[in-house]
Amino acid sequence: MRRINYGNREKFIAEEEQPLARKRVNWDRIVYLVVLLILVGSLVLYLLDKYIYLSVSGQVVYKSHLVYLPNDSRIYDIYFEEDEMVEEGDTLFSYRAEINRTDNALFNSIQSAEASKERDLSDARRNLLVKQTEYNENLKLIASYQKKIEEIELMVLLDANSSERINSYQIEIDKLKSKNEVILAEIRYWQNYIANAPRRTSSYQNNLNARISDLNQFKVYISTVTGKIDRINYEVDELVYKGQQILDIVEDEIYAICYLREDDFGLLLEGDMVDVKFANGQKDKGVVKLIFANLENIPSRYLRIVSAPNDYMLVVIEPLDETGLEKWEVNVNQRIKVTKQRNF
Repeated sequence: MRRINYGNREKFIAEEEQPLARKRVNWDRIVYLVVLLILVGSLVLYLLDKYIYLSVSGQVVYKSHLVYLPNDSRIYDIYFEEDEMVEEGDTLFSYRAEINRTDNALFNSIQSAEASKERDLSDARRNLLVKQTEYNENLKLIASYQKKIEEIELMVLLDANSSERINSYQIEIDKLKSKNEVILAEIRYWQNYIANAPRRTSSYQNNLNARISDLNQFKVYISTVTGKIDRINYEVDELVYKGQQILDIVEDEIYAICYLREDDFGLLLEGDMVDVKFANGQKDKGVVKLIFANLENIPSRYLRIVSAPNDYMLVVIEPLDETGLEKWEVNVNQRIKVTKQRNF
C-alpha cells in the first residue's frame, strides 16, 4: 500500500483581518489640473477678446468746464467755494493782468516801434534807390540799342547780316522793356511803403497802448456754464500764469472716456452700441458719441484725463438712455470695461 505522510505539509496559522488602506490624495495631479484649467480658460478668454469681442478700458466722468486766462494775471477775489453750485452768468472771480514793464512783449514792442520804423524806412529807401538805378540803366541801354538800329537803317544797302543785327537789338530792347515794367511796379510799391510808414507806425503804437490800458483794468470772469465747482487751484492774491487751470466746473452731463488702439481703427464707430461693465460689477448699455483720432486737438473738457500714448484714439461713450444713469453716477471716477462684438 501507498504510504501517506501528513507530517511534511506546511502549516498556516489564521491571522486577524486588517482594514483596507485608504488611497492617498494625489495633490500633484490636482495642482496640475487646476493650472491646466486656468491656462485653458485664459486662452479661451484671450481668443474671445481678440477675435470675437473688442474690449477697451476707460473711466466714468462728469463733463467738466476748465477755466483759463489768456495772460499772466493776479487773482483779487473769488466769489464761490469748492462744491458750490454756480449758474451761467455768475461772476466767479475778479483779476487783473500782471504786466512786467521791464520784460513784457507789449512794452518791448512800443519801445522798439520807433527803431523798427527807422530801420524799415532805411531798408525801403535803399531798395527804392536800387530799383530806380536799375530802371535808369535799362533806359540807357534801350536808347543805345535804338540808336544803333537807326544807324543801321540809314545805310543805303541793307544786307542780310545787317537785318540780323537789327533783329537782335530789337529783341534786347523788348527784354529790357519787360524788365522795366516789373521794376516800375516795385518802385511804386516802395514809394507807397515809405509814404505810409508814419501812419502805419502810429496806428501800431496806438493799438499797443490800447491793449496795455485794457490789461491794466480790473476784470471779472463770468461763468458760461451751470454746474458745481469741483476744485479751485489758486487763492486770492496769487499769480496765475497764462494757460494754467484756475478752476473747473462739473456739469450734469455724464459719460465715459476710453482709449482705442489705432490697430483697431474701424472696429468701433460713432453711433455703435456697446456693453459697459462697471467696477462694482453692474452692467449697462452705452453708445459711442465721439472718436478723436488726434489727441492734440480734443476739446479742453477732456484734457485732464488724457494720458494715452500717441498711437491711441480717444472714445467718448454716453449712456444709451436715462434708465441706467444711476449706475453711471455711482461709478463716477471708477474704471469700466467696454465690449462690443466684432463684425465678420
